[in-house]
Parts: sequence; structure tokens; C-alpha cells
Amino acid sequence: MLHIHGRASSGEKLIVGHNREINPGDYWDDGIDMRENNERMQRLTDMNTLCKPVYEKIERNEWFFKRLNSVKDIHIIGHSCETVDYPYFRKVKESVNTDALWHFNPHNDDDKVREKKLIEEIEIENFVFDA
Repeated sequence: MLHIHGRASSGEKLIVGHNREINPGDYWDDGIDMRENNERMQRLTDMNTLCKPVYEKIERNEWFFKRLNSVKDIHIIGHSCETVDYPYFRKVKESVNTDALWHFNPHNDDDKVREKKLIEEIEIENFVFDA
């Protein structure tokens, strides 16, 4: 089993965040005072520390993905299916059997919308929505 974002129970550093670097300068506003701008720049700079090293994590865990070649069922439970995680899903799709069946378990309508977007984006052909 692989906890690609870390496992709190083992004391590992947890990986959370987003997938794009933010340029604080893009958010400078000449219409507000310098102190407020500086605070804004610091918050935006701090947000960059939350950028997920997605491709680095995939590369570092290549051993895991190579072991997925006989997987025939994939269950997605309790996952936000946000675009930041698409590279992980693509890697899983590349690693499993081409006829693998993906099972999605949306908690609500918003989850289902994101799951449908993921299915379309990474071209999953064999899937069901388990309720």
C-alpha cells in the first residue's frame, strides 16, 4: 500500500496543497497601502510552500505503479478528484490493465461533477458510479 501524500500515523510529513506556483507580483495593487500590499505578498509567498511536488512523488514511487499491471478494479472513495491530482490518476490509468473497471463513489452531486470531469479529462472508458 502507498500513501502518496504521506501518513500521519507514521510521523511522515503530509503533502497537501495545490499545483501551481503563484507570482505574488501579479497581485500587487497600487490602490491599497504598502503595508497591506506587503501582507498580501507574504501570504501569497507562503502559499507557494503548499505547492504539491506531484511529478516528484510519482517518480519516487515508480516501484508502486509498476506493481499495478494486474489490477482490474479501481475504487475511488472519498477523493476530491481535483485537477491537482490528475497526474496521479493518469499514472494509475497508464499502470493498470486497459480493461480495468473504475468504481466512483460520489458523496454528493459536487463530487459526481468533479468525478465526471476527471473521467473525461484522462479518458477513462470503463467506469461505474457506485451509490
